[in-house]
Amino acid sequence: MGVTGRNVGNCFVAGIDRLLPGQKVDPDFYTHYLTEVERISAVRKGRRNPHFLRLYDELQDQVGGEPFLYARLTSAEQLHAAALDADLNGYELVLDMDFAKDVVHSLGLHVIDKRRAHYRLSSTHTPPALRGVVTLDYVYPFLAQPPDPPSDVFPFNDANVAYVPQV
Repeated sequence: MGVTGRNVGNCFVAGIDRLLPGQKVDPDFYTHYLTEVERISAVRKGRRNPHFLRLYDELQDQVGGEPFLYARLTSAEQLHAAALDADLNGYELVLDMDFAKDVVHSLGLHVIDKRRAHYRLSSTHTPPALRGVVTLDYVYPFLAQPPDPPSDVFPFNDANVAYVPQV
């Protein structure tokens, strides 16, 4: 049985893995990630974040050890600024996209043509509406918007974008 696919919950890992040159994430980590997410999901809601933080630290170690940064973007202008900032500072972006009620899917953002601001999205599955070459203005309405108020303690919990260092 495969560890990635349309209905498998490791799109965040795959979104990162497909952004970086060569396969960075050990295939066994995909299985570990799914097992841990299932275990963490059984923990009472207010106590899950420290467990996720450890899991994300393990994922960071898989792709070079540099910390991920997280952002909560609330406008298309902020998405444009984030893409530019990531490019200028040696990061790739993984976007959390909202496709159905309570369904968020992570997709890596690949630069296709910087001058024209054309991109491609990839992960375990790219929904038909986001396949092919896209612009950030087209992508923004799909960007997940976590509920308010945001958390300062665990910013990844309220983020809709992860900055992943290029390695």
